[in-house]
Amino acid sequence: MSDDLEKSLETVAKGGGILLFGTILGIFLAMINQILLGRFLGVESYGLFYLAFSIISVFVPFSQWGICGSLPQYLPFHYSRGEKDVMKSAIHFSELLILCTSIIFCIIIYLFSDELAKEIFHNSELSAVLKYFAFALPLISLNNLMEAIVRSFKAVKYKVALFDVGIWLIRITIFVPFIVMSYSLFGAIVSVVIANFIIFVIAFFLIGKKIFPNQSKYQKVAVAKKLLIFSWPIAIAAIITLFLTKTDVLLLGYYFSSTEVGIYMPALLTAQYVILFGTPFAYIFLPVVSELFGKVKMESVESLFKSASKWIFLMALPVFIYILLFPKEIISVLYGAEYSRGYFALIILATGISMNAFTGISGGILVGSGHTKLNLTVEIIAAITNVSLNVILIPLFGIIGAAIGTSASFFSRNIASLAFVYKINKIHPFNKKYVGVVFSGLIVFVVFYLFKNLVFSSISSSLFIIPAGILLLGLYIMLILVFRCLDKNDVIFLELITKKLKINVKMFKKFIDFK
Repeated sequence: MSDDLEKSLETVAKGGGILLFGTILGIFLAMINQILLGRFLGVESYGLFYLAFSIISVFVPFSQWGICGSLPQYLPFHYSRGEKDVMKSAIHFSELLILCTSIIFCIIIYLFSDELAKEIFHNSELSAVLKYFAFALPLISLNNLMEAIVRSFKAVKYKVALFDVGIWLIRITIFVPFIVMSYSLFGAIVSVVIANFIIFVIAFFLIGKKIFPNQSKYQKVAVAKKLLIFSWPIAIAAIITLFLTKTDVLLLGYYFSSTEVGIYMPALLTAQYVILFGTPFAYIFLPVVSELFGKVKMESVESLFKSASKWIFLMALPVFIYILLFPKEIISVLYGAEYSRGYFALIILATGISMNAFTGISGGILVGSGHTKLNLTVEIIAAITNVSLNVILIPLFGIIGAAIGTSASFFSRNIASLAFVYKINKIHPFNKKYVGVVFSGLIVFVVFYLFKNLVFSSISSSLFIIPAGILLLGLYIMLILVFRCLDKNDVIFLELITKKLKINVKMFKKFIDFK
């Protein structure tokens, strides 16, 4: 193993391990927040909240110009060359640009909220919600920039503290008093605005004092043109990504009502848990692989690609199986029985989103290697798939049509990305260990499917989904070890991830293939 590869694996594993613990805690807090929203807003107001939030989200990428997507590649590349003056100038330009454009869009939304609510979505109650949400737009855009800068410096502890854990703690803390005062919908919006403001102030201070200090000693250089040229394909890709992430919600609001949006959103949010446990490795992967591309270390890039991709798939598969087995029970326990009508949409969405895990971090390879235009092409393919299917299927099948269209777009996006990575770099994330992982997952699914239908067929499944999840995970881990699905590169991941848990990884080495 080369020194570059070992160092990169350690960086991804250590950073991913810290992020993994933060992600788990963040998921738990986000889940509490979603449960509070779902249960105290009710289906209609919950749908109204997310319909307004989706409309606001449409304007976010327009205010960011693709910069938040390009900085995690742009800054590490120049850092590897010692060009800190370029880094300082890029950060300052990005802050000024996003601040100005997001304020402009905030004003536009506020002024035209009545027209958006009544003429397009035929819901007069949406107008007031949009007005309040408009104030969140600049803060959300600036926080995305702060997170991109933190990511660029691989400062994972700050990412965890602020963007994974802190923001949810603040939202919950602010929202609860409004529940007591019976102003749940207003409180939900206020919690978003205030939480984003607090996190932005803290992040801005930390970047200037801790993450990238002493910026005053670096000169300002002209970076605007180069940064925008580099970022424009990502900007267009981010705008096109809106068609992947928001078309379903917006069209449901257009063709049906906020109630249908309220039924659909728990399914969509729960399905995203499939990839959340692998997100930490994808997060830290981009800046690390960008440095390897800058040093032209292609062999290390390929090995890192395979290792990180396998870990994302390893962690996503048991979550996917769990959702397939208990979709209705999960929604009912988390949000309430009134939302359970969306359980079949959850199955469809989880299947589509799981493709992100199966095909590896192909998008990170495209961006990290500087092929932002190919990444844009991938987003266009997915957007065309999503929009065309949602336009056709939502009027006919409602939330099921939305789930099918969105899942198909995830599938096309990841297959196209994987194909481009192989064509350009002649690498892919798969190896023979994937077969063992898939086989382990299949055994777990069959065992627990029979267990659910034969042993507990006469008992409410909601009573045992938590212990069933623990048993499912235990069996899955045992099979992964028995079928020797891990190799020598995984030892670094295991040692660093389990270090804080004080688990001696040496006891597992007899189950690892060192060939």
